[in-house]
Amino acid sequence: MNALSNAASLTLPGTIPGAASVDSLFASYRSRLFRLAYRITGNHEDAEDAVQETLYRVATKAHQFRGQSQFSTWLTRIAINQALTCLRQRKRDRAVSLDEYLAGDDDRPQFELRDSRPTPDAALYAGESKALLERCTTRLPKMYREIIKLYYVDELSIAEVRGTLNLTEPTVKSRLVRARRMLRDQLEAAR
Repeated sequence: MNALSNAASLTLPGTIPGAASVDSLFASYRSRLFRLAYRITGNHEDAEDAVQETLYRVATKAHQFRGQSQFSTWLTRIAINQALTCLRQRKRDRAVSLDEYLAGDDDRPQFELRDSRPTPDAALYAGESKALLERCTTRLPKMYREIIKLYYVDELSIAEVRGTLNLTEPTVKSRLVRARRMLRDQLEAAR
């Protein structure tokens, strides 16, 4: 954490739009990065760790940003990599040796290993449902497709969608309601 607070005092190169300092960068992207990391790790602490490490890496390696892509794309890729690293670390830390466990006392309670994968039927149903939803979403007019993607896939708030699309908040809300209604009608017609 000390390294992170030292990094917060850095100034960022001009190739990073809208970020005069690391503090302004943190304020702009922290909640979005946390939602992304939480979706990947499924754990609050791991998501926080991934965000902290992402922001630290961006602060210390900002000079490596070449501007060949959008800054948000570069930042998101770093966050995804950090969240996956946290996930791998957690799995590695949870490893249990069955040989040691089974070689122990018979007084210990036995446990059952369960297959965490979905059943073939459940996997098939989930895949079909996802494919149907994607097909119906692509049939929506572009302005409604964008709203659905930003709000549900990217998990942006109404205010963030408003800022991204340069619309008023009531417009975003009404388009979101219309998009959901159109999507529901298409899904019902497809089934």
